[in-house]
Amino acid sequence: MLESRPRLEELDSIRGIAALTVVFYHCATVVGGGALGVYLLRSPFAILIAGRSAVIMFFMLSGFVLSLPYHRATKVSYSRLMIKRIFRLYVPYLAAILTALLVRSLFKHPQVLSFWIQPITPKALWQDLLMIGQNNQMYLDPVTWSLTQEMRISILFPILMFIVLRFRWEKTLLIGFLLSCTGIVYHLIWQNSVDLYTNYFDTLHYIMMFMVGALIARNRSNLGRLFTHIATPTKVVVGIFGLICYSVHDYLSWKLQEYGYGTLGPFLLTDWVVVIGAAILIVTAITNKNVSRTLLFPPFKFLGKISYSLYLFHFIVILTLMKIFPHAPFYIIDPCVVSISILIGSIAHYLIESPSMKLGKLLTAKHYSTGKGSLELSVSIKLYGESERR
Repeated sequence: MLESRPRLEELDSIRGIAALTVVFYHCATVVGGGALGVYLLRSPFAILIAGRSAVIMFFMLSGFVLSLPYHRATKVSYSRLMIKRIFRLYVPYLAAILTALLVRSLFKHPQVLSFWIQPITPKALWQDLLMIGQNNQMYLDPVTWSLTQEMRISILFPILMFIVLRFRWEKTLLIGFLLSCTGIVYHLIWQNSVDLYTNYFDTLHYIMMFMVGALIARNRSNLGRLFTHIATPTKVVVGIFGLICYSVHDYLSWKLQEYGYGTLGPFLLTDWVVVIGAAILIVTAITNKNVSRTLLFPPFKFLGKISYSLYLFHFIVILTLMKIFPHAPFYIIDPCVVSISILIGSIAHYLIESPSMKLGKLLTAKHYSTGKGSLELSVSIKLYGESERR
């Protein structure tokens, strides 16, 4: 049974593969000057550089994993949740920000597109270091916008779980969809005065993705039984449909823009299509034995292990190499970016990320466990019967 497994390593592998596609995406669009990325994103190979889709997958997987304790018990400690998230997200994040600050100070020239050219003011540095506000991620590590959003939603996560556990899945999806619509509408209204990626309106939009991930976790056993009884040809069709939905974001966005629907609207609206595809891929990964067996292949598991550090440091590697070798062609730089990013991601995982996670678990296990005298803000949620849940 899926519920009896302490850890679904297939999901770690998916996260690792998604992180690698983000690296490929930035290699194609930044190092390749954009032309290579446009060509690939409009080809059948779009899934290999589906960077935006990968971030959406990260959000959904976080919603899945963070919701698991709520499905196993009637009480979850908010303080333990936040301490673990801080040591899981913030400590490696801080290491990446400080690394970017050091490297940027060492390599000031030449200019690489619009990156690392804005003056670092005390306010900008303060916002980046504390992971707060609508900070401009172009100052140091451009990929950290997603970590800002994830930390915000982690703070709000008990509220999301109240909705997920209190209402039927249809109502939960409707609430998530309405939150997403609200965020998109307000972002469109205020788009000239907010940051493109770290604004608070988009937080409402991304909450939906966490909720969908949590819903999949809650109903994983039923989904497993459902997929078990589906005929193989149907599974193949559903899987292909999921892959298409997952990888078609940029193509759909461009098409909508060509038809005169603006730029920002299509960019955000097509996220909904990716959510459908990512949901299918997650369910397939945890219910299909052949897919699960493939994802447990050691290289994929290793990518899953270093995925967070790989994601954090790869853009710093890109900018550093482009400053050191400004005239090197992309077909020379790109392989170097991938190999060096995996190497640095591995080192950062074992020296920073893994010890930080262990420390977070140690602190929550010894000093923040449930009981009298513990520093705890508990969120109690009544678990309804299976019939009411569905």
